[in-house]
Amino acid sequence: MFPGIAERFFGRRVQKMRKTIFLILLIIPSSVFAVEFFQPLDKQDIILQSVLTGMICVDWMQTKSFRALNRRESNSILGERPSQDKIDTLIFAGIISHALVTYFLPKKHRIRWQYFLMKNEKEAIDYNHSAGFVLSF
Repeated sequence: MFPGIAERFFGRRVQKMRKTIFLILLIIPSSVFAVEFFQPLDKQDIILQSVLTGMICVDWMQTKSFRALNRRESNSILGERPSQDKIDTLIFAGIISHALVTYFLPKKHRIRWQYFLMKNEKEAIDYNHSAGFVLSF
């Protein structure tokens, strides 16, 4: 009714009760919808994730190629002139995180997520190729 009055009279009990109510409201809906999440990957999910990982690896090798030529990187996460270690670490972490997000997404959103990422990777690969970057191992 009057914000702040309860805190003056009851102090930390009200704050703890608010946190408890918040956690309960957070847990109940998530447990109801938990069946939708954490479903095992089916054959299509695995194939799409494999294709995406392959595309990320092609982009990774192109990035290593331009790094050898001392060119600037357009990916803001890597920075303009990333070290080889930074490139390897961040792209490998990206591959792992993409796979985890795919696993944790509900089944109906997985395909959209994977196609969205494949579209972005295709654009990056095409841009790199048009700029003259080749694969280097």
